[in-house]
Amino acid sequence: MKIRIIPLPPWSESFGQIRIRAAYLIEVHSPKGKAWISEYGSDISDPYSCPQRVVAISDEIVELPLPVYFELSWDRELTVPTELKIKFEFSTECDESGYWRVANSSSSPTKEIVMSGSESSDDTTFTVMKSDKGYYKFVFGSADKPTDIGLDEIRSGVWRLILSNNSDFGVSFAPYSLHARKGRRGQFEYL
Repeated sequence: MKIRIIPLPPWSESFGQIRIRAAYLIEVHSPKGKAWISEYGSDISDPYSCPQRVVAISDEIVELPLPVYFELSWDRELTVPTELKIKFEFSTECDESGYWRVANSSSSPTKEIVMSGSESSDDTTFTVMKSDKGYYKFVFGSADKPTDIGLDEIRSGVWRLILSNNSDFGVSFAPYSLHARKGRRGQFEYL
């Protein structure tokens, strides 16, 4: 079976068809290989442990990547660069908000992206920009003072998203076609 994913052109002046509050899958393009943005547990041996973090998971091991939607207060289509909030489409099993947030832990110098943000918090503001590799990229903060987001491998085929000065990946977006909802995630529409 094939999953029906219709990728958008990776390079243009705007996202074109990308709409606010519509569900999308985020495909990761990096030297590490093709992956999808999804969720993963804080215990690296248990993907369902709480709290959850935002990760890139190799397309060889992901079952169903988790769709996201983008939130803006003033627009219906995204243009580049755009400051926005990113939220996973479905609630997590950990009763987290699903909003991407930069964790500010005093116990670790690494600032990872987690799923416990809020609609009104400054630590949930991300910007979509063009990458040097012909795709898009996420940065933390505003377009005039961005901090890159990088990948940090936590186990084979799973990379957490972290604040980094070394962003070696780009992203593209594919509409999430929902055939039927089962539980909290639903299913892809299979061809």
